[in-house]
Amino acid sequence: MVETREALAAVDDILSTKGIDAVFVGPSDLSIALSNGKNVNPARGDVADALMHVLKRCKAHNKAACCFAPSPEAARDLHKKGFDLMAIGTDFGQLRSGARAQIEVARGKAP
Repeated sequence: MVETREALAAVDDILSTKGIDAVFVGPSDLSIALSNGKNVNPARGDVADALMHVLKRCKAHNKAACCFAPSPEAARDLHKKGFDLMAIGTDFGQLRSGARAQIEVARGKAP
């Protein structure tokens, strides 16, 4: 998990560790760390720069770059940038979305 300034600074060491095949970035948590706890904003420029840094280091080490994506659209964008695996949404969001789709079908509306 790369979610702190320390992990970001040590990403090459992490990726060089035997048995490590990938790193996972949590942009929201990383944004908290990069703002020194002042806010949560994964869309900030410094967070985007950090994501690209991790991605480049993963590619240099031939390791998988993984990231949290809050939506399918965000996952698509991360994939286009080169990320290998994205966790799309939270478990609660996935359950809510699935329940909403089931209710729409029950109401006779197209999913």
